[in-house]
Amino acid sequence: MIRNGKKQKSEDGFSLIELLATLAVLSVILLIAVPVFTGSIAEAEQEVCEANRAIIEKHYEMELSLEGDNHSTLLFRKFLIVIDKDL
Repeated sequence: MIRNGKKQKSEDGFSLIELLATLAVLSVILLIAVPVFTGSIAEAEQEVCEANRAIIEKHYEMELSLEGDNHSTLLFRKFLIVIDKDL
C-alpha cells in the first residue's frame, strides 16, 4: 500500500518468508519426531510379543504339570490349537 509517496507494510496476513520459515521449523520437528515415534511403536510391539510368549509359556507349563505329561512338539501344537480357539 502506498500513501503519501511512501510504501507502508500491509498488516493483512503473513508474508511468504514467514510461511516458509514456519514450514521449515515444522519439517525439522517432524524429522525428529517421526523416527522416535515409530521406534517407540516397534519397541512396544516387541514388548507385547515377549509378554504374550511368557503368558503362553506359563499356561503350557501349567497344562503339562496338570496332565502329568512331558514336553513334546505334538503336545505343544495341540496346546496352541486349543489356545487359538479360546481367543
